[in-house]
Amino acid sequence: MMQRRSVPRARRHPRRGIILFLGLLLLTGIATLIPVTQMRAMQDLSMAKRTLAEQQALDAAEGGLDRAFQWIQTRPSPPPCAEQEDPCPIDHPYDGAQALPAGSYTMTITGPLANDTSTIDFFTISVTGESADGAASRAVSTTIRTENFARYAYFSNTEILAGGGGGVNFGTIDALYGPVHTNGQFNIDSSLVGVPPGTPIGPFFYDTVTSVWATVNCLHGCPPYDPLPANPPAPDTPQFYQGFQGGAAPIQLPVNDDRWAQLKTDSLVLPHDTTIQIVGQTLLVTNNDKGWVNEPVAVNGQAIYVEGGDLTITGGTLDGQLTLVSDRDIVLQDSVVYQCNPLELDTDLDCRDADGNVTQNNDVLGLVAQRHIKVVDNIPNDATVQASIMAVKGSFYYDGVMNEQPDGSVWKDPATVAPAKGTLHILGGLIQDRRGLIWMGGHGFSGKDYKYDTRFANLSPPFFPTTGKYETVLWQDQ
Repeated sequence: MMQRRSVPRARRHPRRGIILFLGLLLLTGIATLIPVTQMRAMQDLSMAKRTLAEQQALDAAEGGLDRAFQWIQTRPSPPPCAEQEDPCPIDHPYDGAQALPAGSYTMTITGPLANDTSTIDFFTISVTGESADGAASRAVSTTIRTENFARYAYFSNTEILAGGGGGVNFGTIDALYGPVHTNGQFNIDSSLVGVPPGTPIGPFFYDTVTSVWATVNCLHGCPPYDPLPANPPAPDTPQFYQGFQGGAAPIQLPVNDDRWAQLKTDSLVLPHDTTIQIVGQTLLVTNNDKGWVNEPVAVNGQAIYVEGGDLTITGGTLDGQLTLVSDRDIVLQDSVVYQCNPLELDTDLDCRDADGNVTQNNDVLGLVAQRHIKVVDNIPNDATVQASIMAVKGSFYYDGVMNEQPDGSVWKDPATVAPAKGTLHILGGLIQDRRGLIWMGGHGFSGKDYKYDTRFANLSPPFFPTTGKYETVLWQDQ
């Protein structure tokens, strides 16, 4: 009997099926991911283009702002209104779409309809930038204002005395509470001569301080403000609480320029020597050329300009806004104060309305002389001047200790100087070409009580001169 030989079956490989399955699954996944990756790449590219377009639009808008600001800044005077609207449109050289290397922009400039009396004007520049491909736009705006000299607590063109004199120092107890600037170099002496023990050592500067000179001239050295090493008995210690900025750009005083001409244009002009007494809302004016003797003139928020003569102010109390100007000297014979004293708002009854509520004081006075503003030697002791004071080509000084002569000398004969006068109180600001003296050798005002009128940061006396610069007060990304 024949036996059948069994033939072995082929061996099975179950793993091959799994590998095949996984391969197919991988191919399916790859096929699925390819369009997803492509889509993400396209999205990333689109986002990059969008980001680029938005950046181009912003750059174009900011470029337009820069051009407009430079145009306004380089004009000899603020741009006028184009139409009788408020705010009124300002004509400018950038009408229509302005092309840039990557994008374009359009802009509008608006300003105040009328500048009644204040020389602090506000202008708003609005710019819309567009990307090169037109896919994105960005709107920005900025508000700028004219910078007024009244904003300074102290300003000088130089810290050197007239007539070849040396520098005048800020001393141990001197304190200035508002913005300070000089086109020269500050001089500091912190010597403790006659100062009681324990007295804080200054001088003290509580607001911004800028100087065209990069350093401060300290009599005894004051690193890091003075590069010279400290000298005995001890280094000087100026306290710049908001910092000291050396190397600042110079700011030119209005010496017979367009700003001075505009001041005359905006004023009531009186010829030759004039005397004024301030009585509330009225001025009593004496002027020989006009035949006036105590002629009443309303304050009325105006400026009065004395041409070709000195302006003598016999003192008084001001209720209103006023600027008094002379193209020669202003002579102060007595104190000049506000009816509502800004330092006594809570206690001064003149600072209250009919219902007895404390009101915002708007009494402001500007004194502007093309040469000097001098305090006469027989002024009452402890005199007060509440005003922003500007001596464009001269100084503010006490006539009892110095008087500039034609030969350039400034010192008075010691036999003629006046005795000690106590303390001179100033509320406002002091702007002058060069430092003047109010005390010398035991004569004049031994005390200086100079306080900054903080209202002048945003308010100016009528038609008070501007610095020719602008400052930004608001920037908006719309």
